[in-house]
Amino acid sequence: MVDSILHITCAVVLSYLLGSIPFGLMLGRIFYKKDIRDLGSKNIGAANIMRNFGTLPGVLVLLLDALKGFLSAGSIPYLFGFVINSRVQSSELFILVSIFCGLAAIAGHNWSIFINFKGGKGVAASIGVALALAPKEAGIAFAVFMVLVLITGYVSIGSIAGSLIFLLALILIKEPLALQIFGILAFGLIFIRHIPNIKRLIKGTEPRVWQKKSQ
Repeated sequence: MVDSILHITCAVVLSYLLGSIPFGLMLGRIFYKKDIRDLGSKNIGAANIMRNFGTLPGVLVLLLDALKGFLSAGSIPYLFGFVINSRVQSSELFILVSIFCGLAAIAGHNWSIFINFKGGKGVAASIGVALALAPKEAGIAFAVFMVLVLITGYVSIGSIAGSLIFLLALILIKEPLALQIFGILAFGLIFIRHIPNIKRLIKGTEPRVWQKKSQ
């Protein structure tokens, strides 16, 4: 029992540290000699990277941030002995540990220990976690996200709608209750982190993903 608690704690802490890696900030400093926190919306996420440094850097940061979430929920539990056979892999304990690790990675991205507990909005990290936990529902949600971003140009609209669709898909497909609760938490976090964006959308001042903000 003590070993299990220790393993779970280590898995969650490692997931938080992995999620805390600020890839957007690192890319700006290494390749452009700029701090993305001083540019545009001042967010370290892929959308602000794309607006200020271009499409390719933005996509790269999106993939790296998603990878943090995917590895945390889909791989780190394996490292700490939570999969012995297929029966254990599908057990409630494994699902719970994966969810805890995924949430820790999202928290790390949003409140990174490496940048004074500040960070992004958690969308890309959430996409990665969702793909690891519920790939079918995540695929549906990501499709909605991409369509809305392409149509409107607003990443905030795509993010909020995509996270809501993910939650509804979990409920409609009748996934385990733990996954549905994760969907609620993920949607809640994304919605709360996007409240400033919602206010700007109402005012008509929210920048589109291809629109570089004045600095």
